[in-house]
Amino acid sequence: MFRNEQKKIKWFLAIGVAVCFAVFMLAVPGMAKTVPKGKATIAVPTAFEITGGDPHTNTGATGTTITSLLHEGLACKKPDGKLYPALAKSWKIAANWSKITLILDERPTWADGKPVTAVDVKFSVERAMRPELKFVFGGEVKRNVDRVEIVNDHKVIVHLKKPYPAFMDRTAKILSTLPKHYIEKVGDAGFAKNPMGAGPYKFVKFKQDVFFDVVARDEHFRKVPHVKYIHYMSVPEDATRLAMLQTGEADVVGIQAQQMPVVKKDPRCRLGWSKYAYLRNINFYALAYPDEPSPFHDKRVRMAVAYAIDKKGICENVLLGSAEPWSGCLAPYHAGCDPNAKPTPYDPEKAKALLKEAGYPKGFDTTLYSDPPVRTSTEAIAANLNEVGIRAKAVIPEHGTWTRMVREKKIKTMGSHPTPWWAGRTHPATALQSTFAPSSPWTYVTLPEFTAALDKLGAQIDDPDIATAARELNKLYLERAYRVNLWAIHIPYGLSKKVKYWENVAGRIFPVCFEYMTLNY
Repeated sequence: MFRNEQKKIKWFLAIGVAVCFAVFMLAVPGMAKTVPKGKATIAVPTAFEITGGDPHTNTGATGTTITSLLHEGLACKKPDGKLYPALAKSWKIAANWSKITLILDERPTWADGKPVTAVDVKFSVERAMRPELKFVFGGEVKRNVDRVEIVNDHKVIVHLKKPYPAFMDRTAKILSTLPKHYIEKVGDAGFAKNPMGAGPYKFVKFKQDVFFDVVARDEHFRKVPHVKYIHYMSVPEDATRLAMLQTGEADVVGIQAQQMPVVKKDPRCRLGWSKYAYLRNINFYALAYPDEPSPFHDKRVRMAVAYAIDKKGICENVLLGSAEPWSGCLAPYHAGCDPNAKPTPYDPEKAKALLKEAGYPKGFDTTLYSDPPVRTSTEAIAANLNEVGIRAKAVIPEHGTWTRMVREKKIKTMGSHPTPWWAGRTHPATALQSTFAPSSPWTYVTLPEFTAALDKLGAQIDDPDIATAARELNKLYLERAYRVNLWAIHIPYGLSKKVKYWENVAGRIFPVCFEYMTLNY
């Protein structure tokens, strides 16, 4: 009898230990093994802007999604918009920006099981510079990177020609590390057709600019996906994508602002967001022509424009909540941003007083340019301006014509103009340079003191120093008012009821982070 009692005690103890271990495995993050299951379909309105699955052929932002599924960079981003370790578990930027020293994680492998090493990093950075690949950042990499030095299998040094605050951001987007051994075996064309990467998903099949299919890796050093299969599609027609969402044929779709009310009311779907994708402002193109008379040379007139626009009303009633009034040129994910800063209020009486003070008591005639995607908000802005005496005629050329007019500086009045922060770039200097640096064709007009402040910001390395320089630049931006803010743009997505969780990286226009997506089963 005593032996039987001992057996019972041992049996209960064994069960207790097993239960405790199971609870521990579930409770401790990273301990419970993720088993991918289910399928999700993603539908976007644009072509892929990437040849097959080769990230170094990316010519625009659309290829970000495919790249994020198949490939890994030295760093990665999560929904909060911050940089996190990926293939590089740490990096250190030299105080004089002469080099970036990277220590690679020893765990990552290619889809064929071979390890990722410093040889692949060097090969990939050098490959990205090849002009025949037409990589969107190829020229930039070549202008900034002097050489890549391999110290050992897991340590690499990127030697720089000048400060390059964009480098880690680029690696977290489409400057991916690729398998040297595989590309040398199959060639560029073979790699594009049958790509292999170190990302959370593996290639299955694709049809250029139509669909791209991937399957989750069962083991991954950074994040094993919850969803086993992803079917990524290009569906140009807005109505078709919405119908696919409503019928359950698609699970994440890009939608237009005017479709948001339909999604909100439909119990089969809900809204998702890519927050703070970019900033929209009024660019006073006249300032590029200082010798030609224009009311906009007077700051009081520019501020009258700012006070005349009912930004909150337009965001709510025209843009239907897909934008919010914003102050300054920094995004919430930038060091130095003050999210509590108040935008210029809507005050038409103050606008009229400023016009009178500037010598325009009866107002004046002018034009307001923009491109077709923002036609309705531009027309609303023009209506506001007319109410205070700025008789602005909305001029909205075809998109290609508008682009050419901006890049060739053919406009001499003002316009609703896109401003960064494209792609949620972490370092504010990287975000701002494409529309504030004198060398950028999108800048149109800048000021010498602003250029100096931007250069100073770009030289900063540590967050406290970046924040200080960013605040100085932002203060200058607001004081000079050579542009005045409209609103920060949020990109809406429709999510099917099958999607339990998905959140995009803050600032990214095209969807990523599908390794974190979960589904309702």
